[in-house]
Amino acid sequence: MKNIREINYNGFRWIDVVDFDQKTGAYLKKNYGFQEANLEDCLSPTQRPKVEKYPGYNFLILLFPIYNRQTRQITPTEIDFFIGKKYLITVHRNESPPIIDTFNICRSNQEKKQEYLKRGSVYLLHHLLNQLYGHCFPMLDHISLGISRVKKSIFSGHERKMVQEILFIRQNIADFRKIMQVHKNTLQKLAGKNGGCENIISTKHQATFNNLVNLAKEIWDNLESFREAIENLQETNESLISNKLNDIMKLLTVISTILLPITLIASVFGMNSQNMPIIGQPYDFWVIIGLGAAVVIFMVLYFKKRRWI
Repeated sequence: MKNIREINYNGFRWIDVVDFDQKTGAYLKKNYGFQEANLEDCLSPTQRPKVEKYPGYNFLILLFPIYNRQTRQITPTEIDFFIGKKYLITVHRNESPPIIDTFNICRSNQEKKQEYLKRGSVYLLHHLLNQLYGHCFPMLDHISLGISRVKKSIFSGHERKMVQEILFIRQNIADFRKIMQVHKNTLQKLAGKNGGCENIISTKHQATFNNLVNLAKEIWDNLESFREAIENLQETNESLISNKLNDIMKLLTVISTILLPITLIASVFGMNSQNMPIIGQPYDFWVIIGLGAAVVIFMVLYFKKRRWI
């Protein structure tokens, strides 16, 4: 089958399945006797990581983040693992560079093939998970750089431009956290902790998998730190925008207040009333202008004295 690739080494097989379909499910059920529920999980991607033990094999589902350079969004991709003594089967949607690259390396490099496959499914699984977690750190670095750029732009006077960018980063962090939220517990369960599936990974392998738990915890701690940082930046940005709007409204109010007496003077002397004072006298225009200017100067000085401007 075109979507199934296989590597053999001393009786151990790594089978990589891309774009799982019903024919693939029927093939795996016939040759390996997998549970129908597991095959359905592979056919219909789930958003819930899990680890289960069955006679002769173990089934693991994990979600990992992928970064779309065009949309700049972080989205989840599902990877399924069938773990047997003499085989490891990986199922994905061709969106996981660590698995794709490792498989291609094993095909082209005999030494790497021997290194990754000679110690069986548990070691290969550990290596793949280690690579997948390592692939998360460049995304964390990208988020960190985005937060730094936002911080710099906010204090450079570009608060309004940063509103959408802040919301974008917050959404990516939230999606990333949702993907990584249960990894630590799933790995501990996989390694025989917290009960339920104690013998999936033998005791001698538990120490090996502890570093994966630490990696998942480190990623989660980084995401928590980024979440707090972007929330603080959002509050700061909103405060700066609010202060600028208040300053603008204050300036407009002062201008309106200063112009109000001038408008009143112009309205009074614009009446078509008889015996209007000043009107018709020499330099009447300049007298009215001077009166208005005097009122403006008085109000400006008064506002400054009260520290309103």
